[in-house]
Amino acid sequence: MIDDALGLNTDPSRNAMSAIHVDIPKEGDNGEVVFLLSWGGGSLQDTQDVVDMYRRIFPGCTIFVSTSNRKQSFGLRCQCAAGIRAAAEAWSRSSGSPKLLVHLFSNSGMHAWTEMLLAWNAICNADDLEAMGVLSSLPPIEDVLRGIVLDSACDSSVPLDACIQSFVQSIAGTVAIAASLDHDGSEASKQAAEVAGKRAVATLIGASSVAKSHLYAKPPKMLTKLADADAAIVHRMEPPVPMQFIYSKDDNIILAQGVERYLQEVKDRPNRQGLSQPRVWCIEKSRHCFHKLTHPDEYRTCIELFASSTMA
Repeated sequence: MIDDALGLNTDPSRNAMSAIHVDIPKEGDNGEVVFLLSWGGGSLQDTQDVVDMYRRIFPGCTIFVSTSNRKQSFGLRCQCAAGIRAAAEAWSRSSGSPKLLVHLFSNSGMHAWTEMLLAWNAICNADDLEAMGVLSSLPPIEDVLRGIVLDSACDSSVPLDACIQSFVQSIAGTVAIAASLDHDGSEASKQAAEVAGKRAVATLIGASSVAKSHLYAKPPKMLTKLADADAAIVHRMEPPVPMQFIYSKDDNIILAQGVERYLQEVKDRPNRQGLSQPRVWCIEKSRHCFHKLTHPDEYRTCIELFASSTMA
């Protein structure tokens, strides 16, 4: 059951898409597009507050949300293709300059961004563009990308303990949602379901977790390979744009050392020489991918300042 929940038994060349959502502005597109690429176990509901935040900042933008899927899988690639199509359709409806802002969470978000960079490049270099419909006019990524927010991301060498913690919390998120729906509609039943969900999550992520024991019995390399970010691909293909790093020193899934190692690699990219250094907000204590809840005012200000300046 644990392996099924993590997709370890699924053929990655045939797996299904996870949830996606395209949030279209009510009064017409202005050429601004935001990609929100979620963390492992994150649902569309979990990212709704971030969608609302970007909607307030950019009332006329199109927002594409993608939840996590297995690294390098068919399902993930289909989600990324849907995001690229959503962007192309938004730009086809707008007379404004096409602009893209990417906000990715954790390594799962980086897995999606990696696939998007690869797919975008393949589309723009395809021989028969006329057969691609709206994608035939897709601009090169370097012409539209304006900025990237790395939220609790990323690490190209995830330690085994952090890797397993990430997998278990991903399962816990699914279990919590399932448990919260197990009620008869009455208030008492809803409260009981919520309590049951919290207990199930505590059991899964606790020190004596059966799920953790099961995963520790597997070959370590098999697990860490699924978790590690493919930094080399991103370093090679990502255009040099403004970047905002947000992470915490006490994160036990994407460790601060891993983020700082990637940050230094970004600074060392040849194509970023002479550019402004990435912006960094390092928090002493917070929750993985939930800085938006632990530090809401500072988080909102950070995103508003970065997003507004890069998309101007």
